[in-house]
Amino acid sequence: MLKLNIEFVKTTDNDWPMILDLEKSELENPIYRPITNIEELKKYFSKSIIYKAVMDKKLTGYCSYDLNEEGAEVTALLVLKQFRRKGLGELMLKKILNDLKSIKKIKIITSPENTIALRLYLKQGFKITEWKENYWKGKPRLILYRIK
Repeated sequence: MLKLNIEFVKTTDNDWPMILDLEKSELENPIYRPITNIEELKKYFSKSIIYKAVMDKKLTGYCSYDLNEEGAEVTALLVLKQFRRKGLGELMLKKILNDLKSIKKIKIITSPENTIALRLYLKQGFKITEWKENYWKGKPRLILYRIK
């Protein structure tokens, strides 16, 4: 993997339009179902800690997680198309896992078609525990957990 100079910046309420634009950039992605309404976005991420990922002053994507009574859930990990296949997703996930290093149970939900993400999650110790039909906007999802 290349040495990447990534900065993770916690988002503020002023960043909602930027997050919505990132989501909308995935409208043509057949395995991702983006949130395209700002109110739905705010509701979905209402409890999330969200970071924008910046490389050389360019926004490259964002990642987020929620803390809950079970532990934590990774709620987003999105790398913009032009920055993919450079190791950014792995850096984002490692940032989240570092934030959550004291948490014993971490959940991720992803598309079974998202083989690149699945390989990353499995490499970081997540295990597939469940298949859910019609989970997100009519599409199936895999539930994965990393338990210490």
